[in-house]
Order: sequence, then structure tokens, then C-alpha cells
Amino acid sequence: MRPKKIRAGLYLYRGYKIRNHGYYPPDKCIWWEAIDTTTQCADYHAHTLGQIIQMIDDDLDKPKQ
Repeated sequence: MRPKKIRAGLYLYRGYKIRNHGYYPPDKCIWWEAIDTTTQCADYHAHTLGQIIQMIDDDLDKPKQ
């Protein structure tokens, strides 16, 4: 499944809004954030869109205990 693009820098994927925060000078990199649409909590942070999608997939696809 691919993320649905809402507008530039904002995507919807598996119940999360993923947004690009842009360049952060102290870290000298770009940050992405995934916000759960039901709780409004920022659960994931990563340097690339691909990394954040992988984090979401890993957590949502692992077996429940």
C-alpha cells in the first residue's frame, strides 16, 4: 500500500497523517512526523518518508500478544 498524498509534504497512511517538517538546522537534516489520526499523538519521527512508512508497517504488522 502506498501513502495517499493530500498536498505537498502531507500524506495519509494507515491511520496516520505523515507530514514533512522541513529542514532542521541543528541536526542538518529533514524531519518527517507521523501523527495518529485517532489520538492526535506524534508516534513516529524519521529522516525520510520511506523510513517512517517502514516504522508504521513494522509496528502495525507485528503479531498482537
